[in-house]
Amino acid sequence: TELVTHRPGHVVTEGSQTLALDTVSCMDSKANLLVCGMVCSAGFGSLPQDNQVKVFDTKTCQPVMSYTSVFQWPITCVNIKTSPPGLFVSGCRDKLVRVHDMRTGDIVQTLAGHSSVVTAVQMDCWKVVSGGQEGRVCVFDTRMCNKLWEMYSRHPVRYLNFHGPHLLTANIPVDKLSIYEEYDLLSHKRNRGLIRFYDFSHNQDTKGVPENCLSTYDHPEASSYRVSLVAPYDEI
Repeated sequence: TELVTHRPGHVVTEGSQTLALDTVSCMDSKANLLVCGMVCSAGFGSLPQDNQVKVFDTKTCQPVMSYTSVFQWPITCVNIKTSPPGLFVSGCRDKLVRVHDMRTGDIVQTLAGHSSVVTAVQMDCWKVVSGGQEGRVCVFDTRMCNKLWEMYSRHPVRYLNFHGPHLLTANIPVDKLSIYEEYDLLSHKRNRGLIRFYDFSHNQDTKGVPENCLSTYDHPEASSYRVSLVAPYDEI
């Protein structure tokens, strides 16, 4: 199935059949299901309606489920590809991550942990990983509805993907080139983007490490001092 995005007002199409007539802010697909975040407008000169998340059946080109009443801000990201059957996850400009149940039409979990717009989400059978405009990456346990881990970077999280114990993130600055450094050959490190790879299977046992060589979540950047510090990610 080939999905094509066009200008606002004529956005998601499959062949010659139109699936949506509103502005699509994000989308993801799995098998014959397509999830779209939409910014709906009642028409020229009128106030915008509630923002929506719609689930389409790509075989029939008909909506299967629609969520409208809870979104006062546009949906910025969705994930259904790696989500458990019957579930998908969305991120919103209201700084919240929501887990949706397509079987009941309910929002089963609302996860808070970001201080700005949620820009990327991914979900599997027991966790949700999200990234925000403020540069924070959060890992939530959906069984306990709690945040397990977070890491902060200077730039917004534009991409994240996890597979097994590995997590890949990309932080891309809003300003690609500082106006004060446009004639410099090398930009300062604080203005560069970051690609980070996390391996949660790495042994983080702190047994035998002197106490003054341990870092905590209060000072995670201490590992940049090259003093062989250990961050106790297993002590949450």
